[in-house]
Amino acid sequence: MANQGRSFAEGARVLKDLHPDKAQLIDAFGARFDEMIASPVAGSVEILQELRERKVPLYALSNWPAEAFLLARFPIDPMSAIFIDDSEVNAAAARSFGIHAIYFTNPAGLRAELVALGLL
Repeated sequence: MANQGRSFAEGARVLKDLHPDKAQLIDAFGARFDEMIASPVAGSVEILQELRERKVPLYALSNWPAEAFLLARFPIDPMSAIFIDDSEVNAAAARSFGIHAIYFTNPAGLRAELVALGLL
């Protein structure tokens, strides 16, 4: 179920309606949100830094609840955008909008694709 811009409270309500036996776990996710984010993947932060040094415009897109990250709309041309995600489903969705999507599996693969695109 996609969050689609809902607040955490609304998303939690929907999930608790569907899974009342998991209400305590759903609430725990919101209360312990900062513990849910894994550490950076070794090598990926260095790629981000290289892109930043090359002055490549960088944007973050998130499906976390609205309280955690605010999504502002930017005038980005989908035909010149590159979307990187560790979910093939999300990458495929981006491709359906004409966005060049990279399915992230490891830093070496990401680096190779970015080099091929002339960004690194």
